[in-house]
Amino acid sequence: MRANRAVPPLLCLALLPASVPAARAAAPPELQEVLPVLSRVQGLSVALRTFENDGRTSLGISYDYAQDVDLVRTAGWAHGRLATAGNIAFRSRLNPDDFLVTRLGIGLRKTLGGRAANAPEAAAALQKAALQAATLETAEQVDAFLASEAVRRYLDFLRPQLELDWSVGGGLESDQRFTRKQWVVGTGLTTELDLWGRAGRVNVFDYPFALFRYLAGTGPFEPLGSSVPTLVIGLDLVSPRGGDPRSALLGRRDSYLRARTEVGFRTELARNGSRVVHASAAWRVYQELGAEAAVTGAGLDRSSYVVATLSSSAGVFISYTDGRLPMDAENDQTYALGWEFAW
Repeated sequence: MRANRAVPPLLCLALLPASVPAARAAAPPELQEVLPVLSRVQGLSVALRTFENDGRTSLGISYDYAQDVDLVRTAGWAHGRLATAGNIAFRSRLNPDDFLVTRLGIGLRKTLGGRAANAPEAAAALQKAALQAATLETAEQVDAFLASEAVRRYLDFLRPQLELDWSVGGGLESDQRFTRKQWVVGTGLTTELDLWGRAGRVNVFDYPFALFRYLAGTGPFEPLGSSVPTLVIGLDLVSPRGGDPRSALLGRRDSYLRARTEVGFRTELARNGSRVVHASAAWRVYQELGAEAAVTGAGLDRSSYVVATLSSSAGVFISYTDGRLPMDAENDQTYALGWEFAW
């Protein structure tokens, strides 16, 4: 289905909040260190899916991979990152999300807060949780462990934690046939806030889902402090290499500055034993700075894109998207159903 309007972003975020495509960690570093390594390929997810567009359907896949490599002895502080994501439809002309991104960069990460208020008791609680973690063998068991009482007791000792990640780098943005493509270099700042334990009560974004979990009988009426929205802001220099509507309108391929913002949110919707259903959403905005009148008049200086997803730990998901991505000329409203594999 096509649409010439953008769904109000705040309305979409209220309907199905969740996070940037990759799920945020739901545990502090100390717990991450005691969890078992369940796969050799970390940070990779691949999904088989159907794309519905203009009443027509195509099979395809989506992929999302991000990997950090420490550059200094202090783990995570200075790091290199490779990230790539996109959607590939077997019938490319029916791909409503025809936007592939590959970026390589370096970053500096700083963590503020997150330390235990009562060190001896916190250490005892962590040790108890670590003993339980030693018996975990599957991703479902890990997920259930992070929601266990032993982990909850440890989190109650932790102060709120703010993580800042500043990065510089660049890469390629294109459609799946590479007929439209552009090189991008820039910088960005990612902020993640975790409100551990009782501090999570101030996370107003999760209260609607806390109420749903309570009414469904799958959890107490308690918001999750790990589901505070993630914010990404950045500035890029974009160099078109053909095929995009902006260059076609101007009759030339000049470089331009572009600001970008992304807000993501992911939370637990329901739970049945080790089976969990998550709700997630992300809102991305790209804005050209100092755009020419012709570009602004055609509405090509700004693109906005919202995606909302319901996904289960079994791999099944359904998603809804509205808006347009860079290099698109029109808005799309699309639905997708599929099966995700994570490593």
